[in-house]
Amino acid sequence: MNVFLQMFVYTSAFLCGVLLVLFFQMYQLPSSDGVVQHATVVETQKQVTPAEVAEKKVVTKDTIRFTGDIMIARNVENLMNSYGYFYPFSQLLPLATSSYLVGNFESAIPEKHVPTKSLGFSFSVNQLYLQGLQEYGFTHLGVANNHSYDFGSADFKTTVSALEKAQLQPFGDQRQQASSTIRFITLPTETVALVGVFAVDVAPTTEEIQKLLLRASKESDIQIVYIHFGTEYQMQHSPYQERVAHTLIDSGADVVIGHHPHVVEDIELYKGKLIFYSLGNFIFDQYFSQEVQEGLVVDYTLENEMRIFTLIPVTSIGSRSAPRFMEGYERDTFLETLAVQSDAELSYMIQTGKIVLAK
Repeated sequence: MNVFLQMFVYTSAFLCGVLLVLFFQMYQLPSSDGVVQHATVVETQKQVTPAEVAEKKVVTKDTIRFTGDIMIARNVENLMNSYGYFYPFSQLLPLATSSYLVGNFESAIPEKHVPTKSLGFSFSVNQLYLQGLQEYGFTHLGVANNHSYDFGSADFKTTVSALEKAQLQPFGDQRQQASSTIRFITLPTETVALVGVFAVDVAPTTEEIQKLLLRASKESDIQIVYIHFGTEYQMQHSPYQERVAHTLIDSGADVVIGHHPHVVEDIELYKGKLIFYSLGNFIFDQYFSQEVQEGLVVDYTLENEMRIFTLIPVTSIGSRSAPRFMEGYERDTFLETLAVQSDAELSYMIQTGKIVLAK
């Protein structure tokens, strides 16, 4: 064979071999079951565990996030028994990105836990299930509410002790203005006083409020009152709530954030200060209306001497007792409705999801 022809044959064979190798690196022949398997590596998607969430979460040290009512007893406990202690947070993994997370702990933790029956109203929490709140990122829990004494004074102390042991700082008291009524949070830009107040039936007197807020103001730059008051399932605040909230601001409060009605109520601007009359439910086992399955989360931060409140609607419709962030049309519709219910001066900002006020 001609030398040049022989070289051409060898070269062609070599190139064909290279092409075949490249081809088989990309594709494999059908397996024995007839399924063609692509050789490109695709990482199998897996469910994120609570530990991985805690490890990967981004800490925003200048933000405090507020949620509404949290109740992990009764049917929520049943759901956790079935799907794990992290079930209530399974749809909201990104929520734990703020360094401080506040909620109203609408339950008690008695020494002897007995699961709450379906129609029961004394909410007993299994201490083991505090792990979900802790791993999700909660740092402060208000206990100035009408369920913190469901099992008496002794078990209220047990509740406080259990929360402290789980590094979930309790604050407030249904029956008195105690030393634990105020908790201080130090941010890079300011110190914030969280003041837990109970006023469902009877509010503290004006004198008591003034003394409380004066004590808070001596060690903080801003006083945020986190208050349990209002009428259940009412979308607008009551005249009683307005009197109490205005008294709080007249006495030195900078922000009032309410809970108890189990629905989101209107937002008011009074003397340049914000009043969130009710944030509604965050985690609860009420399903009888759309409104009780919706809630409002509020992020607070101070930037360039401006107080910024970011409004984040949540819903548990379709995922009972496991809230998720609203998005798109659902979010816009919720905020538009809230804007109509609220102070006209705030309407545009509420619709955008961000209220910005001068310090």
